[in-house]
Amino acid sequence: MNVHLNGKLLLYLIIIKLIFYLKILVKTVVNNIHSKKRKALKLLLKFKLFVSLKKFSMMNTIQMQNPKVFDINDENNFSSLSGDFNPIHINEQIARRQLFGEIIVHGIHVIMYAIDQFILENINCEIELLQIKVKFTNPVLLSKEIHFSLEKNGSKAKIFAKDSSDTILTEIVFEYGATTHIISNNYLNCESYKFHQPNSRTINDFIGLSEHLEPKMNNVLCEQMFPNAYKFLDKDQIVDLLTISRLVGMQCPGLYSLFSSFDFSKKSEKSSNILYNVTKVNSRFSLLNIECECLCFAGMIQAFLRPQPVIQPSIDELISKIPNGICKNMKSLIIGGSRGIGETTAKIISGGGGYPLITYFKGKEEAILIKKQLAEKNLPSEIFHLDTSDLSQIDEVLINMNREQKLNSIFYFSTPKISQNRTNTFDQDLYMNYFKVYVTDFILLYNKISELFSEKIIIFYPSTIFITEETEHYTEYILAKLAAEYLIKNLNKKSNNIEVLVSRLPKIKSDQTISLFETNAIPAFNAILPILNEISSNFK
Repeated sequence: MNVHLNGKLLLYLIIIKLIFYLKILVKTVVNNIHSKKRKALKLLLKFKLFVSLKKFSMMNTIQMQNPKVFDINDENNFSSLSGDFNPIHINEQIARRQLFGEIIVHGIHVIMYAIDQFILENINCEIELLQIKVKFTNPVLLSKEIHFSLEKNGSKAKIFAKDSSDTILTEIVFEYGATTHIISNNYLNCESYKFHQPNSRTINDFIGLSEHLEPKMNNVLCEQMFPNAYKFLDKDQIVDLLTISRLVGMQCPGLYSLFSSFDFSKKSEKSSNILYNVTKVNSRFSLLNIECECLCFAGMIQAFLRPQPVIQPSIDELISKIPNGICKNMKSLIIGGSRGIGETTAKIISGGGGYPLITYFKGKEEAILIKKQLAEKNLPSEIFHLDTSDLSQIDEVLINMNREQKLNSIFYFSTPKISQNRTNTFDQDLYMNYFKVYVTDFILLYNKISELFSEKIIIFYPSTIFITEETEHYTEYILAKLAAEYLIKNLNKKSNNIEVLVSRLPKIKSDQTISLFETNAIPAFNAILPILNEISSNFK
């Protein structure tokens, strides 16, 4: 383990600072107690603040030895152990349309791994947790290396889970003590949980909600996943931690849950079951306060009710709004047409007399559903898989279209998950992720179109109003879009038959703009209809 801070040296520095502030304070009061009263008060407050900020100052900050890369097998195993089968943790197809755009690791899974590693590196006797307080500040993602740092002072400890950019993802503060285990065998040696669906409830359903959960644990699977915790930590406390994952992920809030924090203390006497009661419902922020009494712990859980995925209007809802024949003679390739603005664009083109060819990358089921809806209205469409970074696939698709479909327009909606960066450092990896899709993949497509098509063709490229508004926390996204705009400006100067139309779109209601709080996003229909009208005027 690498110790980053010399504890004795830091203690000396604190003592020197303490003497310094006290000297100034005494001198100020003695010289002029009345005229300097405010200054003395300020110095006293400053001193108190200094002491409070250094509450853990004598703790050594230690980089724990075993970073972790969570994978889908880890998540599936944890679901079986805890009974938390929320799809945001195990189903890529569903998770991609949720708040974070991809699978996130169970919060309690991260806690259990951290405690397991703490015990491995620091404990050689049986222990119990006297207190544990956790904040889930950012999601832990699959396939990303997570590092754990430790601050320890006697029986008190604080663990931070951080990503490669040193962003804090989870904060765990706990106190522990030695114990002789009292094992409740009723809860052990059980089978693993079988997959079942979480509850789906609305915010009003939680008012006054009170229920109980039956605790159980497969000790064989637990020992496989967390061998050190299983050996030295009170088994009933492990059951408690696993059960609150099931509580939040499956029961309350359930399907659309987001675990925010919990603060537990050890009870004087153990219980035989687990009870919870929703004590407060904040409808404005969809935040629940859940009082929980577990086998060993009692305390408070906070969890959000996540917003549900954005469902674009069906063709039945749109057909009366689509101007008759607005897209007549348009044969359009819609890249990224299985959801969001791409989905709505495809429906308008088909309903407006055009012919949409809809591509998907991961959303095959969504694309099939769109085609089915259009077919039920006797409206045309085709769907197929396309990876915009695969030049051979692009080549094959465009050759077939040039020969059979006489394509005249392309809509480039390909995008990764658009994420905020709230750190003070530029995220090179995030920027390159955007740049690859918005610039590198686009120029591959453009060059192939230029090679194969001699007739006039219009490409629509969506940029973002974030550039104009200089929206905070989206620097990498904005720079990638600016790079694309500059590229397109030069391409348009050189081509005779290909025109790339760029529009800085406002924030649109889609999976990309899901937020815990209300946003000013507009419907995709409102954003794309005038653009379709402009493009279709070229083919009348």
